[in-house]
Amino acid sequence: MSGSIMTLIFLGVPFLFVVAMLVRGALRTVQQWRFDRLARIDAPRPVSPAAPLPAVRRPGPPRLG
Repeated sequence: MSGSIMTLIFLGVPFLFVVAMLVRGALRTVQQWRFDRLARIDAPRPVSPAAPLPAVRRPGPPRLG
């Protein structure tokens, strides 16, 4: 009986380690996708240049020079 338990431990621990690494990689990939998506959403949008404002006449005597 003890030999089968040792075999289960010997084969099970590396298997669980590999499964844990695969799950960790999948979670990190999903996290990176979500981060990249949020970064694209938050990125500033290009804006068209604003139209120049018309000249405003100031009260008072005309300025020279």
